[in-house]
Amino acid sequence: MAKKVVVISFEDTVKPVDLLVDFMITIDTTPSMQYVQHQARQNAATLVRELKATFPRCKIGFMFNGDLSDDPQHRGDAYSVVVLQPTDHVDDIVKFIRETPSTHLARGHAAYQEVLWQATTQVRWRAGADRVMIMIGDTAPNDVNDPLNRIRRDAYEELSRAARNKIKIHAIQCPTGTRDVRFWKALALQTGGHYLELYQFHEVLDIIEVACFNEAGTDVLAAFEEFLRKSGRYSRAMDATFATITGRKPTTRRSALTPVSPSRFQVFEITEDDCDDDGKIAIKAFVENQGFKYEKGRGFYELARTETIQEYKEIVVMERGTGDMFTGEDNIRRILNIPVGRAKVSLRDIENLDKYHIFVQSTSVNRRLVEGAMFLYDIDGLRTN
Repeated sequence: MAKKVVVISFEDTVKPVDLLVDFMITIDTTPSMQYVQHQARQNAATLVRELKATFPRCKIGFMFNGDLSDDPQHRGDAYSVVVLQPTDHVDDIVKFIRETPSTHLARGHAAYQEVLWQATTQVRWRAGADRVMIMIGDTAPNDVNDPLNRIRRDAYEELSRAARNKIKIHAIQCPTGTRDVRFWKALALQTGGHYLELYQFHEVLDIIEVACFNEAGTDVLAAFEEFLRKSGRYSRAMDATFATITGRKPTTRRSALTPVSPSRFQVFEITEDDCDDDGKIAIKAFVENQGFKYEKGRGFYELARTETIQEYKEIVVMERGTGDMFTGEDNIRRILNIPVGRAKVSLRDIENLDKYHIFVQSTSVNRRLVEGAMFLYDIDGLRTN
């Protein structure tokens, strides 16, 4: 039997595309978006390598933005916008992504008007190159009448200028409690890009690449879709992204379980950096460290040992290999062989553990999350800190 080949990087399989293109990737670093920046730091080298392998003639720039209240003129400890000009020096790009700090204060808006102004007046796009921006954020731009907007810069006027300068913007919006859908849809609509929703922060690398690979044509996009399937990273949320990009309908699946909306939970892995010296962290502290307000009942810990599960606690399962999540009260308990009502549950008695990760609702502020485990947090309708 032939040995199964496991592809760990898209750059190992991609056929290079002869396209002169400049990419400018922008990420909001205000508190509600800090986990996205964390993911970008972790995956910076992979992102840059795979883009360069696909587009050998491309240059890649990066921009991080805060809120106007983060301007050093007013606070002295952060920035409104910081820019790395498009370059083909991989080490410079990775260093910029990993070393640029987050911003610490937001008032419900962010300096997207400054991002657009930078793109149209300060970024050094190459003559003859396609101009493509991947813009990632969640909230509204600073209003023209904001007291800190002393230049009275208007985000929609800057957007019109970007369109006139033939800058295509793929707008990736995150599901936080400060969303402004109107602005983010306008970014894509006025510039010929796509409006995409980043349901899971940990999928930010993949959705950036979907937007970029769209510029290479259908063959590369289809190859990347197949790569994600083989890698076990093709969730319902990712299927929705490809449906938007390609214009097809999302895939539907039949199940006895109730599918969970892709935007309900954020999925986190508890890392060594998150934990105290004992390899654990309090659930409330972990949630707040991610920039979210902690509310009892919104956190779901991964079941990893014998526990008593009360009848009122919701159980959510995550399908291994796709990341799709399901709930369903009695049906969930039935397929896992967990008795209805209050029950002491041992992992050795659970069925279908090879198919699902199991998460149990926590109603405590003192529960300790363990390094290496996964954790779900329900952000539906929740405002960030």
